[in-house]
Amino acid sequence: MRYFCAASADLVWQQAVTALVEHPDFEPIGRNGTTCEILPCVLRIEDPRQRWILSRRPPYNPAFGLVEFIWIITGNNESRVLNYWNPSLSKYTGASDFCHGAYGFRLRHEFGLDQIERAYQALSNAPDTRQIVLQIWKPGIDLPSINGQPITSDIPCNVMSLLKLRDGRLHWTPIMRSNDIMRGFPYNIIQFTMLQEVMAGWLKCQLGDYVHFADSLHLGEFNS
Repeated sequence: MRYFCAASADLVWQQAVTALVEHPDFEPIGRNGTTCEILPCVLRIEDPRQRWILSRRPPYNPAFGLVEFIWIITGNNESRVLNYWNPSLSKYTGASDFCHGAYGFRLRHEFGLDQIERAYQALSNAPDTRQIVLQIWKPGIDLPSINGQPITSDIPCNVMSLLKLRDGRLHWTPIMRSNDIMRGFPYNIIQFTMLQEVMAGWLKCQLGDYVHFADSLHLGEFNS
């Protein structure tokens, strides 16, 4: 298992990209061609507020990242919202009016309760708990068919997040089944460090570490 750690997301990102280019574990064929893959790895950001990845070329779209965060925290799943800010997104999520794997909808509506609200309440009343799991993956609608084919093009890459409140600091650990270092990771960092910061604000505590676990961190042929 590889381990990358730095104060900022940008420095962690640089470490991971260098490792993928120079020392990948595997080079499987993915849906976008040959990829360089590390399997698995941990990427730890000590100051989650330093969430902006400035070294990526071409630069990514921070406005889209902020819109996507708002889309997530409000529990939205309408594709038109994200497609307006990122017209190429439908190549990966499909042409439906609703996103099958919408993180915010899964967190706030899909399982019959608002997981974000429940996590806040539980941490407020039992700050030492180890039972805060925000579930995104839903086997009945996300597992491949029996022939191994995806059920849809929009299967969530984020499986769950684990939250811990220790010594007045909120630590956040997302578990990713698959993570593209160029297309996905920069936006995942915005999404989940901002959720972490919002939750810490509600709890009136400090930010702890952001520890990003990627079961498959990969770099494919990249043009945009």
